[in-house]
Amino acid sequence: MLTVNGFCFSRRCTRSLSGLLRLIVVKLITVMCVLTLLCGCTWLKTLSTPKPQEIDALLTQRHYNEVLAVAEQQLARALDTEQKNYWQAIVQRITTEAATFQQEQLPRLKRLARRNEWSKANIEQRFLQQHLPTNEALSELFTYVDSQRQQHVDSLTRSLAKLEAKHLPQTLRLYERLFQADPSDASALSRLQQERDKRDRLMMAVKAYAAMAEAEQEYGLALEYLRSIQRLEDSPEILSQIKRLRSLLAEQKKQQIARSNNSELSSRQQQQLLNYDTAISQQQWLEAKAILAAMLKQRPGDKDLLDEQQRLADSVVVEVARATALGEAYYSEGNIEYALSAWQAALPLAPSNAQLLANIERAQRILDKVKTLKQGGSNENR
Repeated sequence: MLTVNGFCFSRRCTRSLSGLLRLIVVKLITVMCVLTLLCGCTWLKTLSTPKPQEIDALLTQRHYNEVLAVAEQQLARALDTEQKNYWQAIVQRITTEAATFQQEQLPRLKRLARRNEWSKANIEQRFLQQHLPTNEALSELFTYVDSQRQQHVDSLTRSLAKLEAKHLPQTLRLYERLFQADPSDASALSRLQQERDKRDRLMMAVKAYAAMAEAEQEYGLALEYLRSIQRLEDSPEILSQIKRLRSLLAEQKKQQIARSNNSELSSRQQQQLLNYDTAISQQQWLEAKAILAAMLKQRPGDKDLLDEQQRLADSVVVEVARATALGEAYYSEGNIEYALSAWQAALPLAPSNAQLLANIERAQRILDKVKTLKQGGSNENR
């Protein structure tokens, strides 16, 4: 037994207490050693110098910014003359090689942007931004590429809007019929409302595109947008704007002919253009089509005439769709004769249109039955 200050301890308790103290001391020493080792590693890391082989590998990979940052860090330290000369030589090498590489890549990136090869152009631009030192020529290049990309995105957005405007009336009409067939169908009502909201958003966007095109005096493009809107909303206001744009486009073409000073077009060709513009402004589509075909025979492959041919084809499609919808409205109201007149007026523009032919046949059959019934009633009265 061991007595200390009046307390008694056995030898076993004493040995346990001393063992516990030793264990605590060992743990403390271990923790201190680990902390010291970690601090030592960090300190060593700050003093470490990249090997020349590593620098050469980075330069071979065109990672100029990374090597330049290392070189500036090393030059900021107190180095001996040999090390200082080495890193100054590295900086000079970076300046020369980066300038050469940039000169090679500038036309390549511009070419990719002009060709709208954006999957490659985006990778190329990111690499140059990350690894080449910033300079005025590089900034101008990126500004040019960003501008080309935005123009391409805007063009795709406008094309998608015109495509949606072309097909949305058909899908919207089908959803309306689906809802009319079963008004209790909540999903049909929800989808119909979505299509209507989509139509409203689309009309706002396309109207904005038309206004911008008109402000830039691109009347042909503005006219295309308004024709797209006409598929969605065939209102007197839209029709008035289309007529106004046709007049502006015709006047613009006359001015272009006058500016050409009769040097490129013969008097006959100039007269054909004037006749064509008159036919378009008066919506005489068949006459306009015949005049344009005659001009294309004289100047096959003419880009302006081919573009005008596409615009005319789009106008004819819109007019046929408009006449079809008008006839259907008359038909649903019971005005069969008016419906037949509307469909027959559009038939010369699309003689093989299956829907028009079916509508005309249906209306004619009904009118024939009505006429037969009337004739039968007259005979009986006699």
